[in-house]
Amino acid sequence: MEFYIPDLSEFIIRCIIITLFIIISIKLINMYLNGLFIGTYENECSDKIYSINKSLCTGCGNCEPECLRSAISKDGNTYSIDPTLCISCGICTDVCQESAIEIL
Repeated sequence: MEFYIPDLSEFIIRCIIITLFIIISIKLINMYLNGLFIGTYENECSDKIYSINKSLCTGCGNCEPECLRSAISKDGNTYSIDPTLCISCGICTDVCQESAIEIL
């Protein structure tokens, strides 16, 4: 029975690749946890205030899972946006089929 034993240069290259992958993964996780991916929306749209028109909202719930900061919650048969959590990114308006999310 024969075993493949890589030479030293191949082993070093594999170790470097694995190390770089780990470092990049850690950096991306830290960026996500610190909100750097979300911050771009916050800086571009901070002057807008979004609200859900209760008469147009059908309660489908498409908007709730799309909210980056969990600002959208069930309010009876419809949904509402908490302005203290909303970063005004506008993603919710893209998924609302009824166009019930409005800018105040």
